[in-house]
Amino acid sequence: MTIRPRPVESAQCPPQGAFRPEAGALAISLLGGFRARAGASTIHLPAKKTQALIAYLALRPGQPHEREKIQGLLWPDAPARQAQASLRQTLFTLRRDLPDTGGGAALLTTPTTVALDASQLTVDVDILERHVAGGTREALEGVASVYAGHLLEAFVIDEAPFDRWVENERSRLREVSLGALERLADLQADAQEVDKAIQTALHSLRLDPLRESAHRALMHFYAVTGRRGAAVQQYRSCVSELARELGVEPDYRTKKLHEDILRLESAAVAPAPPSSPGASSVDALSRSGTPATPPRPLVGRATEMTRLRAALDDAWGGTGKLALVSGDAGVGKTRLLEDVMAHATRRGGRVLRGRCFESEEVLPFAIWVDLLRSDPLLARETFWSQLPPASRAELARLLPWPGNSSVHLPSAMQDARALFEAVGGVLSLLAREAPLLVVVDDLQWLDGMSLRLLSFLCRRLGPSPVGFMAAVRAEDLAVSLFQRTVLQELEREDRFIAIEMSPLSRAETRALVQDLAPSIGAGDPASVSEPIWALSEGNPLVVVETVRGLEAAGMPAGSAPLPVPLRIRELIGRQIASLDALARETLATAAVMGGEFDFALLRAACRCPPRDLATALEDLVRRRILTGQGDAFYFTHSRVREVVYETLSPQRREVLQGAVARGRQYFLRERPSR
Repeated sequence: MTIRPRPVESAQCPPQGAFRPEAGALAISLLGGFRARAGASTIHLPAKKTQALIAYLALRPGQPHEREKIQGLLWPDAPARQAQASLRQTLFTLRRDLPDTGGGAALLTTPTTVALDASQLTVDVDILERHVAGGTREALEGVASVYAGHLLEAFVIDEAPFDRWVENERSRLREVSLGALERLADLQADAQEVDKAIQTALHSLRLDPLRESAHRALMHFYAVTGRRGAAVQQYRSCVSELARELGVEPDYRTKKLHEDILRLESAAVAPAPPSSPGASSVDALSRSGTPATPPRPLVGRATEMTRLRAALDDAWGGTGKLALVSGDAGVGKTRLLEDVMAHATRRGGRVLRGRCFESEEVLPFAIWVDLLRSDPLLARETFWSQLPPASRAELARLLPWPGNSSVHLPSAMQDARALFEAVGGVLSLLAREAPLLVVVDDLQWLDGMSLRLLSFLCRRLGPSPVGFMAAVRAEDLAVSLFQRTVLQELEREDRFIAIEMSPLSRAETRALVQDLAPSIGAGDPASVSEPIWALSEGNPLVVVETVRGLEAAGMPAGSAPLPVPLRIRELIGRQIASLDALARETLATAAVMGGEFDFALLRAACRCPPRDLATALEDLVRRRILTGQGDAFYFTHSRVREVVYETLSPQRREVLQGAVARGRQYFLRERPSR
């Protein structure tokens, strides 16, 4: 959801982010449940669908909504006239029950649209999103105060379209808000306010007890303050939560941090004092750009590895380019880059590594703040003294330097060239100490200004021993015109290398299975590796998660077909949830159809304009969810179809099966030759 740009000012949002509407104003609270107030008085709206309507309108205050869309959300199964009458009655109830706040009616209607007047009300979600967009520490503290519960928690009206809409918005706000809380904890820790950082991380865990990154943050904060027993206990709590709720183990990063903490404990290493940020071994291990021990063997990537090492040689020789590794989610992009980083470190190079997050796309230059903070050399005053005063002033917009504690992310509207030059100066200075490799993971979530800066540096730092590498999901890059435009500009200037990762072959998949679990199918390896190959289609992450599941189940041989692992289901679910409603409906219909289908049959089964359906199909093919050959289409990966189909309720399947059956009858009647 895009909120109209409004600055985060104390006049609009209290400094601590509390939801404090003005006296007499209409206030809508959607976080933690539904509440409507006028001043200190609660507005009673007993009908659930009345509450649902005002919640839907309040999530985008001021934006007109088509009446037909509202009717489809709240009364999807009612005849058109009955749905229209129900909406009119609900609007009548709202006009009667919503108070006049002195500025006129809050409900704005036309013959075709409905909206809430943004000037007549305050909505906690609107405040929350403005705090997230603000990005400053004060704004992020506002997030902690406002986000006290999830969107419309436990609110259902038993109408599938509306309930799905709520779940999608709830998931989006949860990710954005928890990402902001993680960033706030980092800022608090950087300011040596570790106790506040601990409270922020605890708040994140209260909202999402399964968030491993929050568990890791708490382990780290406890360790650097000398509370290693609490850090170990936090790890045990993480293990228990994941096992009880998901039936999985922590990922390798969490386990690695736990091992580091135990190693410090056994060596009786004292934590760094608060005045010495970064001095703790745990701090260095958990925040440095140096990759951890590889979590699994690297199989079948000799060609890609050779190209990346050659690109690193060229970069450190003064002819660097951006080497972009692309491929499907789980194909092994991050794992490949970890191997290159280990290679660069063994050669005596310096590595700056950063990862982009979907929840931080609204924060300009966030990745560059993380990259520059990851190098301990930038904490030394002697380093900063080598930079011109003008460069230090520009860099103060990104991160503090010795003697200057100010830090704020610059607005994308400010003149960026001076800042770009200053960042380039820092990287050149770092490269004098040792050849430098800058790695950006999940580039699909890189904000626009950060991508422009990356492009600028690739062109300007050619003579310096600085290499740039990044990983991106191919399906997301395919639908991002801006990112493709920037990369094409670099390619035209011969500053770009594209490395596309394909799935593993059948033989490589078998080798990976054997490396992960040598005892699997000892007597007949093919009895297990073949079903894994059929499920994974060579995707390494699917292989790893499937082997993990087989190990937990005692390695049954010949257990085909294998179920899609939980983590992969969640990954596919997030991908599908990011699509618009028509694309999701198209996928659901296609999943019910089964294997291959053609456009004419899909058109006969779907009740939507052919042009809209064709556009949805094109988007799904661009995202590599579907593959098209002429008029025929099929799911690129059968596991995606399986997940889409199994997430449909029995009632929904029955409805879609009926639509497909009627479509086939029409199809055969109109095109008997087929």
